[in-house]
Amino acid sequence: MAKKSDAENKPTKKEENPEHGLSGSEANERMSKYGHNELSEEKINPVMKKIESLIATFSNKEGWKRKRARLALVDIGKPAVPYLIKAMKHHKAEVRWEAVKTLGAIRDSRSGPDMVSALTDKNFEIRWLAAEGLIALKLGAIKPLLKALIKTPESWELRQGAHHVLHALERTHLLNKSCINLLNNLRGLDQEISVPLAANAALRSLFKPDK
Repeated sequence: MAKKSDAENKPTKKEENPEHGLSGSEANERMSKYGHNELSEEKINPVMKKIESLIATFSNKEGWKRKRARLALVDIGKPAVPYLIKAMKHHKAEVRWEAVKTLGAIRDSRSGPDMVSALTDKNFEIRWLAAEGLIALKLGAIKPLLKALIKTPESWELRQGAHHVLHALERTHLLNKSCINLLNNLRGLDQEISVPLAANAALRSLFKPDK
């Protein structure tokens, strides 16, 4: 067998220094031949694209199309929650309504604080749906609700919604004595004074103070 020449046996520059990688010209050549070595955004997260498309349908004038989109988002479940929370702040009432309705069906505790905020929405139907969504969260609704009552007890809509939620939870025996006392204060006089005090006591009875 013929012996290979020294030139043939000599390692290439890249083989001598594998950590150096490709040169600029080599990289450009491979890019032009094979394209970018990355996935398209659509391939990376097709679920995200689907969620955004379904939420966009909430603006559609056809109620059946909005309902179909809502049911599809409920099937997707938890991955849709952050996008639905964002949709709760939409300027169109029908979009907010659909977002709150959908979150109420998914029942993810991450939506709790924003559901509490929706208790003060200018649209009564949205306020009602938000209360029903918080009831569906059960004990997951308590902490954000108590914090809101401490911070903004002057909001009549918030107090009304809190009463709706706590009354329903009381009927299912989910409230401790401090929360029941808060509920009683929501039925009494001077609520702007008594409610935040009772809410603070209930919060301390259920949770360790935040650092």
